Amino acid sequence: KSYALLRGKAMECVALIGQAVGKDAFYTDAKAVMDILLCHDTGDSGVEMQYLTQACVRIASVLQEDFATYLPLIVPKLLHQAATKPDVVLVDWNEATNENNDGENDDDGIQEIAVDVPGQGKKKLQIQTSALQDKELGLNMIYQLALDLRGSFLPYVEPALQVIIPLLQFEYLDTVRMLSGLSLAKLLDAAIAGSDVSSATPQHVLELIFEPLLTALIEETDLECIVGLSEAVASVLEAARNAADNGVHIGIPLSHLPTV
Repeated sequence: KSYALLRGKAMECVALIGQAVGKDAFYTDAKAVMDILLCHDTGDSGVEMQYLTQACVRIASVLQEDFATYLPLIVPKLLHQAATKPDVVLVDWNEATNENNDGENDDDGIQEIAVDVPGQGKKKLQIQTSALQDKELGLNMIYQLALDLRGSFLPYVEPALQVIIPLLQFEYLDTVRMLSGLSLAKLLDAAIAGSDVSSATPQHVLELIFEPLLTALIEETDLECIVGLSEAVASVLEAARNAADNGVHIGIPLSHLPTV
């Protein structure tokens, strides 16, 4: 355990070298590297596990569709990481000690948020910062895999949707909401790229994601997140248009959409 960070950095270096030299030069060594990474027992959490999954995603960006054989070993871990609910503790608000301390407590890694609870007055939510970071990292890696593997990611589109759609309403971190929207757009791309013209999957995915995505955009108050969700909506519409150019016609009646 004392060498966990060193091993993690070594994983990162190997993956970065693979990205630097490209698929043709790295391909012959990539399988051996992946076998070493995946047989290494890091547990289900911790810094070494983070480095391992990030290294695998970087290698996936090099191998692209040739990485698909490793997805069953990687994607469930990432979905679990993204879906894990952070521990939230509700405590009394002390005006004297907390007047200027709403935010992150660097000493113990706690994110603190002031809230008004009906019938109880002002309270304080305490959330482990590391749990929020893990969720954000898991989402980011799912986004990257869907982006790089496109059609090869099709078998994991449905499980990913089940995790990501509810995160459009994640109240504790705006970047999670933004990443969720952007990931949904890439999952639609993957569904289109991995399906034949007669498949109903792209239409099904569009119907699942578009209304929640648009609703999230309407209700969002954070400016940066509004920009990200707007980009996600635009990406979904662009994917539908490009699909139509290739003979895959998908769409949603305007009457089924929330009013802006």
